[in-house]
Amino acid sequence: MKASNKSARLRGIKGLAVAAGLAVLGTASQAAAWETFTLVNASMNQSYRATIYNSWINGYETGISNGVTFNVSGYDTPPTTTLFGFCIDIYHNMYVNTTLNYTYETNQDTGGGLVTNTGTTLDETQITAISRLVNTGFALHAADPNGAETALKTAAIQAAIWAIEVPGAVTLVNPNAVVGGSQTYQYFFDHYVSGDYVSSVDANDKVFTIRDGAHQSFAIGWPVDGVPEPSTWAMMLMGFGGLGAVLRSRRKLAAAAI
Repeated sequence: MKASNKSARLRGIKGLAVAAGLAVLGTASQAAAWETFTLVNASMNQSYRATIYNSWINGYETGISNGVTFNVSGYDTPPTTTLFGFCIDIYHNMYVNTTLNYTYETNQDTGGGLVTNTGTTLDETQITAISRLVNTGFALHAADPNGAETALKTAAIQAAIWAIEVPGAVTLVNPNAVVGGSQTYQYFFDHYVSGDYVSSVDANDKVFTIRDGAHQSFAIGWPVDGVPEPSTWAMMLMGFGGLGAVLRSRRKLAAAAI
C-alpha cells in the first residue's frame, strides 16, 4: 500500500500477500459471478514493518505489516460498510490514508475462498494455515480493534501470512518490539508461522476474497454459521483490515492471543 503524506510525494507501496491459496480454492468460485463494489479508502496501524524479498524486482522492500480497515460502498446495505482483512497479494500496489475509489469485486456470496491476483498457487497446507490466521486475526480485531497489543499481534499475523506464502522471504523490522507485558513481535510471528497458537476458528468459519487485478487482493474473515445471504454479509463483518502493504524502498500477539 502507499501511505499518504501532505508534505511529500506518495511513496509506492507493494502489498505482500498471501497470494497463493486463492487459485487452488478459488477454482469453483472464479467460474461464478463476482459482486462488485467501491473500495472508498483504507487505513492501518503502521507501527510494525517487515522486509520482504520480491522476486519480481529481485530485491527487498519494506512493508507495513498489519491488517487493514477499509470503507466500501455500493454492495448491498448499508450504503457504507467497514471491512477488516489481510493482504494476500504480494506483487501489487495499494494506498493507505487516502481516497481510493477503486472498483473491487468479492466472491463472498458465491462460496468464498482465497483467490489470488497473481496466479500464484498454494498447497492445501498453506491454504489451511493462512485461512486460520486470517480468521484468528479477524477475531482479535473484533474483540479489541484499538488495542495496542491487538496491533502487535495482527502485525505478526500479517507477516506470518507472507512468510507462509513465500517461505524465507520475510524478516521483521524491530523484531524485539513489545507492548506492555506482552511477548515480542518476533515471538508472535514465530508462533503464527509454526501454527503453535490457539486458533479462533471453528468448523464453520471461512474466508472470502476482495480483489482488483491492478491492486492488492485481501482475505476477509467470515466467522459465521454456514453461508449467509448476500444481503447480510456486511452486518457480520467488523471492519476490513489486513492490508499488509509494503512501502516500496528502492534501497533496499500473551498466550490468550497465541
